[in-house]
Amino acid sequence: MDRKPVTGPGNDRIMMFQDSALFPWLNVIENVKFGLNIIGCSREEQEERELAEQKKEEEVEEEEQEEGVKEEGDMKEEEVEEEVEE
Repeated sequence: MDRKPVTGPGNDRIMMFQDSALFPWLNVIENVKFGLNIIGCSREEQEERELAEQKKEEEVEEEEQEEGVKEEGDMKEEEVEEEVEE
């Protein structure tokens, strides 16, 4: 969580399986919000958590895309070096 290894259980997280045992008419976020509601989180806090998670996901996706572009560039440089060596 937050880019730190999870080494055991904690009150700051839950495990929520997305299958028909839950509410199949709800999406993942809605199922998680249901769990947060059960433990007493206000709607405002649920919305804040959702926005924070979405922002983290976007940042991770951007980093992955940047790394992919960088790796592509590195591969092209290696190809050029190989051609020069030949």
